[in-house]
Amino acid sequence: MNRFRLLLASLLSLLLCACGDDETPWPAYRQELAELLTGADGKVAFMVRDTGDTLRVSPSVDWQVPDTVVRAQVLYCETDGHKAVLQALSPVVSPLPEQMSEAQMRTEPVGVEALSRGGRYLNFYIYVKTSGGAHRFAFRDCGVECQADGSRLLRLQLYHDSNADGQNYRRQVCLSCPLYGYADRLVGGRDSVEVLVSTFDGSLKRRFPY
Repeated sequence: MNRFRLLLASLLSLLLCACGDDETPWPAYRQELAELLTGADGKVAFMVRDTGDTLRVSPSVDWQVPDTVVRAQVLYCETDGHKAVLQALSPVVSPLPEQMSEAQMRTEPVGVEALSRGGRYLNFYIYVKTSGGAHRFAFRDCGVECQADGSRLLRLQLYHDSNADGQNYRRQVCLSCPLYGYADRLVGGRDSVEVLVSTFDGSLKRRFPY
């Protein structure tokens, strides 16, 4: 993630420098979360934006894992209205929600910068306190409840295990929680999703339309 931000800053600096010259303007770069689809050769062939738009990645990027979908933060420019030239990408942790017992849960606090709904995902922009150790994240499926008005509510909870890491500095983390696995039980525009996060300031609960 840090390498991604450094590359983005460098590209933006170059763009600002180029704007002062009477030369052909640089293409407009975008930074966003998207799905990257690889083909049988392991190369990223398509990018699906959270708006549902699909762009062909040209030239293709070698991911070395065939026939898979990768959730990633991407920096790209769009050409011809249907092609994307990737300048940088950073994979985003996006495990499917799973059922866990209270004994299995770990809810060590995080800092929340933003929570948002994007396409088929809930996106978490958070930070953790760390000394460089590896943290584990997951999403707990707490079940789907029927509400008094006939709608349904999916309850999710953020799992965070710091593995006894120190707390010397902050590290930013981006997570995406897939929601497409509930399409057979929830209806868009009627049902909703509630997420519970343990933060440094206490429990945070947010609700989003499905």
